[in-house]
Parts: sequence; structure tokens; C-alpha cells
Amino acid sequence: MKARHQSVKYFAVKYTEFFVRNGLIYLPLLVFIFILPNFWTLLLFLGYTSSLIAIFLRYFTTTYRIEADTLTLTTGVIAKTTLKLKQAELSHTLSNFRVEQTIYQKLFRTQGIQIYLNNSTTEEAIEFFALTPEQLAQLQEFLAAFQPATEIVAENKASLIEKSQTDFLTIVKTGLISTRYFAYLALVLQLEEQFPQLQRFFDLTALWFWAVLVSGALFFSLAYHYISFAKFSLWETEHNFIVKNARDTKSQAF
Repeated sequence: MKARHQSVKYFAVKYTEFFVRNGLIYLPLLVFIFILPNFWTLLLFLGYTSSLIAIFLRYFTTTYRIEADTLTLTTGVIAKTTLKLKQAELSHTLSNFRVEQTIYQKLFRTQGIQIYLNNSTTEEAIEFFALTPEQLAQLQEFLAAFQPATEIVAENKASLIEKSQTDFLTIVKTGLISTRYFAYLALVLQLEEQFPQLQRFFDLTALWFWAVLVSGALFFSLAYHYISFAKFSLWETEHNFIVKNARDTKSQAF
């Protein structure tokens, strides 16, 4: 079998997810780049645009190939990595794998799969975001030979349960780090520069204004991460876990 890409629904899934999450910032920047030309606007616009380009390139650089008892995975936009997994050695090379269907994947009637490797330098999985039913069946059939050792099952179980019980402090810390303070700052400075009449309604230099802006940004960030991380439910059947969260994201871990 030659190297195969995932379904072209990948583009619909990933770009929909991007614009839902970042549209409130990126789409206004798309307008401001023409009516409010400025270095900071351009810098922010290029930053978001680079994410769109990376999404596009990942489709072509993430492939798989199944030949007899070997699964060849290729990934990486800049630094290309090729991995060959022998079916008979999966219990040693594979840490876990899971089938996932987020709300975005469900919208386009597709599913993804995440493959975790042992002795990896990162916790990130090799991920295929959108697979046809045929592709998913191929990969699941190959990976079905994976039988983790009892101690690995227990370790994965404890880790999964711990991650599924995210406490509120973790959500707050994530919200504090991920809030796009500089994006809001650049946007307000642009508005102040181009529309000085806004000073009639808001004192953009006042401490209270910035306190309200930052507090509002943090509130929405915390609300988003609470919906993302909180209220997980977990089912277990032997070493097969089903996880569902409040965003109607379903995944199956083995």
C-alpha cells in the first residue's frame, strides 16, 4: 500500500475548529489589516495566518502506510519523522491509542485516531484528525494486536483517571496562561490611534478600563476552559476506557 493521507474532511474539521476558537480575533484583524495598517496589526495577522498555513501543510506531511506487518507513520512540517511499527512489537513500542470524535468531527461525520508511543520525548500523539470509515478500520485492525502489559494498563488507568478529574485550580492556571492579553492590548491601541473620539466614551488610559478589559478576557477564557476540561465522565471495561466531557467529545482509549 502506498502512503495515504487522511480524508479531505480534515480541512473542514481543522479550519472550522480554528475559526470557532480564534475568529473573534482573527477575522477583525483581517479587516483592520486593510483599514488600519500598522506594524502590530500586521504582526498579529501574520501570527494567526501562520497557524492556518501549518494546518494546511500538516495534511500533506502526516501519512500512514500499511505493508504486511508494518505500519509506517510519517509526520512533521519542518522536521520530518518516519516511524516503522512492527505489529508483533506493538506492546513494546506503543503506549496507547484512542479513537476520538470531537464536536467538530461529529459535525462532518468523521473520526480521528491518536497514537501514543513509548519512550517519546513529548506527550503529544501522532494524530489523524479525519479518517474515512475504511481508513479507521484499517488502522484499528492493525493496532488491535496491541496488548499492553498489566503494569502498563494500571499505569495508564491511574493517569487517565487523574487527568479526567481536573480540579478548578488547574482550570484557572490554564486560563491565566492562555488568555490572549497582548492581542486585546494591540487591538485597543489600534482603536485608540485611529478613532480618538472613543475617548469621549472610554478613558483608554485609565487603570479601571484595563482592569475591566483584562478581567473580561480572563472570564471568557476561564469559561471556555471550564467547558473544555470540567465534568468529565469515565467508563472502564477491562483496559478499554470511554471518556466524555461537557463539549460532547467522545474518545476511546485502549
